[in-house]
Amino acid sequence: MAALINLHKFGILPDDEDTHVFTFIFENPGRLYEIKSVESSEVTYGGHRWSVVCMRKEEKFVGIYLKWRYSDGQSAAAMSAKAKYTLSIIHRQDYNENKYFASNQKFTTSQSLLGKSKFIPLAELVDQGEGFLDETGKRVVVELTISKCSTRYERTIDISPRARTKKNVSGFYFDTTTFLVTNNKWYLRVYPTKNNSSGLPAVYLYLATKPKGLSIEMSFRLYLGEDTTELLSYNYGEGAKYDGFGKTLTQPLYNVEKLQQITIGVEVTSVIIWKDLVVPLRAQANIYSPQVYKESYNRAQSRSAGGHNALTAAESFLDHEGNYWKADLDRDSQKLTVIFDKGVHHYQQNKTKLLCWSMTLLSRDPDRANDLDQSGDPVVGYFSNFIDEKGYRMSFLIETNEVSSQRLFFSFVFLITASWKQMRGESFAGNSSFRLTKRETDGAQSGKLTNTFQAKWKPIQLWQFL
Repeated sequence: MAALINLHKFGILPDDEDTHVFTFIFENPGRLYEIKSVESSEVTYGGHRWSVVCMRKEEKFVGIYLKWRYSDGQSAAAMSAKAKYTLSIIHRQDYNENKYFASNQKFTTSQSLLGKSKFIPLAELVDQGEGFLDETGKRVVVELTISKCSTRYERTIDISPRARTKKNVSGFYFDTTTFLVTNNKWYLRVYPTKNNSSGLPAVYLYLATKPKGLSIEMSFRLYLGEDTTELLSYNYGEGAKYDGFGKTLTQPLYNVEKLQQITIGVEVTSVIIWKDLVVPLRAQANIYSPQVYKESYNRAQSRSAGGHNALTAAESFLDHEGNYWKADLDRDSQKLTVIFDKGVHHYQQNKTKLLCWSMTLLSRDPDRANDLDQSGDPVVGYFSNFIDEKGYRMSFLIETNEVSSQRLFFSFVFLITASWKQMRGESFAGNSSFRLTKRETDGAQSGKLTNTFQAKWKPIQLWQFL
């Protein structure tokens, strides 16, 4: 039997550190007597891919490690990720007897595997009487708790006079090479002396790739030499006015005309990706676009126009990792109920996906309506080729006919939000956290009833299994 470490379940703790807990099943740990190490399926957190590694050390011990899996070779030497984490092996009878290792460390490409080498004696791990093996004697529970992840990219670039080959209305500028965060490529741009800024420097973070229909909310700090900006936040991608966002610094560069090199960097503290879509309140397929996201969605336009570039009930939408999903209204339900389902009939390579999500109706006009959370706890659902599922339903404490009735003073447009972080590998998983936002339009006042709700889908986590 092969030794495998497969993702089993997932949770997000209600704290201020964005703590994620990944629970794995370690199959046949006794195989470590014969093989050197076993690596888990990948998970994603903080815009990066991670895995857990169990390794035999000195023939007697099992070491346990967290592995940072950065894949862009061009920028690898300039990248680092910092995370607070705990690796645990769970005792079956007494939680106080758990074995664990906790740390807060910086991962680089030269130090991508960090943890504890002599974590537990191998003989103790595989002895059923010690309490770590299940009743079959073949499985151990391994747990990864991870939080407070940040990403750092830093480059020293040539700004000598001979390198001044790029110029726009803001002056001469210099770009770094690209780097990878959350499956998107980015780069930094610096103006040593920006025009119309009294000779002050400016630094920007740019999105290099153009994700179709996706919006990316980034929180970050920019660095130039010894100077730094405050924490900045900007929505990139779909609907963004500019591809880059940054700040003019408050101090000029010393002796800037003679400078040959300068160090520029960014620290990313948060990434949220979402996709806006439109879901029909009524089954009127003839008014909807025949292709998924044929036309881009602009939130500002939707407030005035009501957003009729809607998906039909049968159409699906694509996330930034190539997965298809769909959302529709349960028109037979008395309460407003949204159905969420996979957007394809068959997953490639017979993958099974596990998602956890919640939804909130957000008001378009807070002065006229309050946000409304879904009823009950977040939903956890499996999506598989081997399960004849019919989607998962999320209900709200509002009547369906109240939403669609033409007697209402205003009609409704809805926005679904979801976030997810993706994991790849032999077995692979993730979670999606959704917010369904309620928006009001004055369509009823003008004699037009809005028969759609707009959905803002924020990818947070997704899991796939073989």
